[in-house]
Amino acid sequence: MKVSIFICLVLFLIPYACKAKTITLEQLQQLIQKDPNIEIAQKEYNIAKSQVDINESALSPTLFGSVTYTNYSNPVQTSTYNVSTTNQNGLTNNYSETLTPQQQRYNNISANIGLSIPLFGSHQNLKRDLIVSKSILNQNSANIELQKWQAIKSLIYAYSEYYIRSIQIALAKGFLHDESLVKDILLKRQKAGLILESDRLELNTEFGAVKRNEFVYWKQSQDALNTLQLLTGKTLNNIELAYPYLNTDFITKQVLIESMYKNPQIKLYTEKLEGYKKALSETGSIFSSGSLSVSTGVQNSFQGGIGWNVSATLNIGMPLLEKKWYDATYSKAFLEMQKAELELENQKKAFKNACSSYYLQFYSRKENLEFAKERLNAALVSYNTAKLRKPINPGDYFYNVVKSKYYLYQTANDYLEALLEYFKAQADLLGLIGYDDIMYKKDAINDKNENEISNIKGIFNTPKINYRNGSYLSWYLWNGLYWYKKLGENFWDKIPKSTKRIFLSLNSQEIQLVRSNQKDADVLTKFIKQAKQRDIKVELLLGDPYWALSKYRTNLINIIKNLQRFPFDGIQLDIEKSQLPLKDRHLWENGIVKTISEVKKNTSLPIGLSMNYKEAENKILLNELKKAGLNEVILMVYTTNTKRIIEISDNIIKQNPNLYFSIALSCEPTSVLPQYNTFARFGANNSLLKWEDLYKHFSTIDNFLGITIQSLEDFWSLKNEN
Repeated sequence: MKVSIFICLVLFLIPYACKAKTITLEQLQQLIQKDPNIEIAQKEYNIAKSQVDINESALSPTLFGSVTYTNYSNPVQTSTYNVSTTNQNGLTNNYSETLTPQQQRYNNISANIGLSIPLFGSHQNLKRDLIVSKSILNQNSANIELQKWQAIKSLIYAYSEYYIRSIQIALAKGFLHDESLVKDILLKRQKAGLILESDRLELNTEFGAVKRNEFVYWKQSQDALNTLQLLTGKTLNNIELAYPYLNTDFITKQVLIESMYKNPQIKLYTEKLEGYKKALSETGSIFSSGSLSVSTGVQNSFQGGIGWNVSATLNIGMPLLEKKWYDATYSKAFLEMQKAELELENQKKAFKNACSSYYLQFYSRKENLEFAKERLNAALVSYNTAKLRKPINPGDYFYNVVKSKYYLYQTANDYLEALLEYFKAQADLLGLIGYDDIMYKKDAINDKNENEISNIKGIFNTPKINYRNGSYLSWYLWNGLYWYKKLGENFWDKIPKSTKRIFLSLNSQEIQLVRSNQKDADVLTKFIKQAKQRDIKVELLLGDPYWALSKYRTNLINIIKNLQRFPFDGIQLDIEKSQLPLKDRHLWENGIVKTISEVKKNTSLPIGLSMNYKEAENKILLNELKKAGLNEVILMVYTTNTKRIIEISDNIIKQNPNLYFSIALSCEPTSVLPQYNTFARFGANNSLLKWEDLYKHFSTIDNFLGITIQSLEDFWSLKNEN
């Protein structure tokens, strides 16, 4: 094949699957500084820092000063005396005499400045306050770290919850997708006497249980989303979460115990004890208080002159019951230290108990997860067995398929619940030793669980019970516009009724014509429209092996952009490794993944890729292609040996339930392929019968889409043998 394919096959898509923004746990962790508890802890730290500054200032000498103005005036009092005098003649003269003394007045101004230094008990009290405030500052620093650890743990809990609930909601939607149709079929089976009414009613109640589950999971997902928004301070709309890679492989009991003093809870109580130990050393003074004040200043004298003064004052205080005061002070500080020691010891015991408890819980959750996985795999086998059964009574067959799918749904939910508990157990362990970059590294368990989730999604994304119509054939059509212009309406009469899809190839000249010539563009549009009227999908077929190489990839993207105005149902790519020069083939695997990724960025259509089955046996490559955006693999198995086709295809399809598959066969002339590689030797009618038999074998597999034939022109050239 010289060209490749891009396919539109989406029967069921979750609405947000293409548009939602994927956010990882690591990205959200960068935003937890907005957590209210962390912001409060930061404020408390700033307050404690201010208190340290205040206490340091209080311990320093205090500068004081004073200015005094004195206005002095002595009191004036008038005195009255009775005076009696006798003259020489012996006459007596009596009278009163009043005396008023002179009043004294003066002004006095003085200015003083000095230092007051705390001593004895006062100094120790201030020093103790400073030590305690520094300890509180360090405790608040540890508390900030503690709040960050707790916020990350809450983040992991909420992230895991939202991730799991979103998957469970998708499973519920997938199971309910065909509810009305299934109920109608069950009712018809009951009326025909193929199943009992009780069987039908039982399955109806299972749909009700799934609906109830869907609502509960939606409510839980919204609660988790609200927590994520609270922790990050962001409005998270239309998001899709990636698998949370939490690495706990390196954690042992010894690692847990050795990390004790790294834990911020332990650091907080250790710092508290150290603070009280230092504060205890600041006791023992015989004086409860004391200060030394030294001052100097100037003042005027009574006579109007200026004088200089220097003074020093030592103030001390000592309780009358000095020994009792001393004992009580020391005892209080000692008891505070003992209390802090007890608190730290209790925290250490609690930490060790948590280590043992969380470690055992983790391995218990791990075992539960493995058991849930085994039950899920058993349910999957049961489901596949129910679909492959060839019962005499088709009603029993249909009932068993629906019943086994419900059991598969239940076990898938049980597995997801076990996985959620496992995530939380990982968060608990990491919460004891700290969260760093190593927590986001992949491990073997994560890889297995992520693959399991992909498998679950693949089963329920496009629910398909075996009541298909007769359309199953897809055709490579290399010169489609030429044949359509030549045959007109007769083109559609020449196509087998079992046709489901046409992979339409346009050569470079035709691409240029439909871009620049409206008449040719109208022909292409009409072709696609008429195909849709006949329930046939038309997908754009593009192929060139060099498009796997980076320097040619732009050419492919430009073609897709130039043709995106036409209503194709998908894009099919044919970029085969075997058609590259030998020197470039080692670049194909990485190159094809990058090519699919680039195509995905430039189209919203489903993408298909034609692959030789030998390349498709590389499961790791298929997983990478799926992650890059691939929807379908066209499995090229060019042989007429139907047993060999089944043997090869069964294994590949069932091992990759997250991808859709079609099987490509050839009816090219024997001049192009050896006779045992092409159905040309069987003729048209016999080939159709053999292809239908192959389709019937694979049709019960959920991720199988049909048979693809290379090519329609070659089929038209076959003889119509009977």
